[in-house]
Amino acid sequence: MKKFIFVIFIFAYSSLLAQIKSKTEFSRKDFDINKTGWSSKQLNKANTFHKISYLTLDEKMILFYINLARIDSKRFAKTILNDYIDSVGNSNSQITSLKRDLLVQKKAKPLTPEKELCQLAKNYAIFQGKTGQTGSHNFTERIKKICESERYFDVKELLLYTQNRPLDIAIGILAGSSEQNFISEELAKKQRKAIFDTKFNTIGLSVKTHSEAEFVCIFELGDRDYSIKKPLTPKQKKKIEEKKRKLEYKNRKRTDRGKEPKKPKIDKNKMDCTGKAEEAK
Repeated sequence: MKKFIFVIFIFAYSSLLAQIKSKTEFSRKDFDINKTGWSSKQLNKANTFHKISYLTLDEKMILFYINLARIDSKRFAKTILNDYIDSVGNSNSQITSLKRDLLVQKKAKPLTPEKELCQLAKNYAIFQGKTGQTGSHNFTERIKKICESERYFDVKELLLYTQNRPLDIAIGILAGSSEQNFISEELAKKQRKAIFDTKFNTIGLSVKTHSEAEFVCIFELGDRDYSIKKPLTPKQKKKIEEKKRKLEYKNRKRTDRGKEPKKPKIDKNKMDCTGKAEEAK
């Protein structure tokens, strides 16, 4: 019996080592750990897309670089960004600004891909690639289903138009690049800030060919609610319905008197599905 338990333990331990190795293999393709100083633990932590099939290798690489920048921004600046600057031969003002900010940037948890966000990004990237359209349009309508699911507190869309991939895309979105002037410098800076925002814990991304730029990359950053929600009791449901009826009754009276109807109170923790909050920013 003891021998049998020992064999099971060895098998389980071997499986665990194999899993860790398979997660690290992706990381070691592009990084010499001894040279850059990135530990296996950090590289594995950045690999949040392990066994995910709905992202291409390029998309995984982009997410990998972004996660490394969030996990340890100082190390990213001193290793990957420095090597990138050396390889391109020069550094523009955005890259210089990124390097300066990375050295004081607070650490953030890596972003985990979510299938629904990736599908949202993919659909819009395909549409933009075929039509040659640029910019974020009809965002509120496109995220309506995600918004109404109440699984997210917030979703933010970022766009990058480029002729390069995938490290160039990662550096471009981290630096807040306004390459080819398809987005304004002000919007590019906002995008850069969002990438490092600690409230975002999930991501969807897609890279597709574009008829005007060579490639378009769409990012959907999500602040997902992972808390376990208890279903409403019949009493709670009845109370909500009663409040709704009272508001409708009051609004009918206000309308009869020529007054504007009152709007229902919005839970600040929930997404605004009307798009008015986004317009006000």
